[in-house]
Amino acid sequence: MTRSRGVVISDLHYFSTRSNAEKRLDEVHEAIQNADICVLNGDIFDFRWTRLPSIHDTILAAVEWLQELMRRNPACTYHYVLGNHDSLPAFVDHFPKIVQEFENFSWQSRELRIGTNLFLHGDIIHSGMDNLESLDLYRKRFDHDDLQHGALHHLYSGLVLFRLHKVAYVLNRPNRACEKVLSYYRTHSPELLEGVTDIFFGHTHAPFSNYRHQGILFHNTGSMIRGLRHAILVFEV
Repeated sequence: MTRSRGVVISDLHYFSTRSNAEKRLDEVHEAIQNADICVLNGDIFDFRWTRLPSIHDTILAAVEWLQELMRRNPACTYHYVLGNHDSLPAFVDHFPKIVQEFENFSWQSRELRIGTNLFLHGDIIHSGMDNLESLDLYRKRFDHDDLQHGALHHLYSGLVLFRLHKVAYVLNRPNRACEKVLSYYRTHSPELLEGVTDIFFGHTHAPFSNYRHQGILFHNTGSMIRGLRHAILVFEV
């Protein structure tokens, strides 16, 4: 049986002033060059806190970035799973055009199943898990740029400056995050868990790998926000 090698990349928060992603693009490209499948697992871009002049400019730059990524590594198959920072409808509106141009590109709004691997961004952890609409309502809070230069923006910048954002490692311990993911799918989509051996997610900015919880291995990519740890994860099909 032929095996395919995949890589999981998430939480680059590209275009945010707090992101180091631009300095690590060679690492991203090298990982994809050695892979058959690339899962872009949410928050690849950050429209809400972009450093570019406008959300519109950021959307166009994000589309160009994606196109260049696939032109540079055309042998790979790409799957984009949306996160809370990059599910902006005006950005998603460009996806049909990208699909037409690149046959090796597809996208999903919530999760992706490849073999025994399940991929999701992970924002269900903080969206409230009462029903399937909770995630949509949570993401709508990130659709607008009214807080782009507001109090929350400056507060988080201050946390990054003084490295206080590393509290994410404590607040999002693997056992707590993994249990919330399992609880969500067991309640709303138990069929997606049938036969799953590995679950990959991001969002919490607290990286770990091969953490076994209730018989399933969990993996988290962390984040390329300055001062935090990030890992490009590998899987097989």
